[in-house]
Amino acid sequence: MTQDKKVDQIFANYKQESVKFVVDKEANKLLNNPIYRPILLILREGIKTAEEIQEVIKTKEELQKPSLKTIYRHLKALTAADLVVEAGVRKIYKSGEEKPPTTQRLFARTAKFFYLSGSTEEYISPENVKKRAKLLREILGIDLKHKPSLDCLEEFIVKLESSNDNCMTDLFKEHPDELAEVVGEVPVHELQNVLNIYSSIRLLLRKSEFEKYLKECLKIS
Repeated sequence: MTQDKKVDQIFANYKQESVKFVVDKEANKLLNNPIYRPILLILREGIKTAEEIQEVIKTKEELQKPSLKTIYRHLKALTAADLVVEAGVRKIYKSGEEKPPTTQRLFARTAKFFYLSGSTEEYISPENVKKRAKLLREILGIDLKHKPSLDCLEEFIVKLESSNDNCMTDLFKEHPDELAEVVGEVPVHELQNVLNIYSSIRLLLRKSEFEKYLKECLKIS
């Protein structure tokens, strides 16, 4: 009798999001950590077991080869951060044997793409805004030969950063599926550079909203 394996897959009732807005600081750290990034990229291909993740990593010459125990530890951290979910189990049977099936857990990303949306609130906290405004005032003073008002600069920083964040949030909310397909496999740090350029373009298209205020703030004609 043949000893070929028969594989039955049992999935939980789980639906992956297109875009997930990440506000948790620990999740932000994991998304920017090169140790965890390979697992998240591999899970972009679909639901997989830890064993399958390990096999894919073995084919990547540029990656370190973690043990199965290490991969499970990384999956536990990603699951705790709500970036990965345990999506079901796979049961492997061997025909001709009466032994219980081997059960493997299946893992999936909670979303096709993760957008770090929690950074702006911290970035425009009163303490951080004051620090940036003071430094910006000194730099502008060198260029303009006079120092603008700190209150004015602080207000402008909040206005600018809030506008940029709203612009990005609207983009991902209005086009989640399209963006998930375009940017899903791009490393977070590389994507951020492109998003910064996108924000600059959007700002230039809306320059009339800021130009008058900024000229008054900087006391330039």
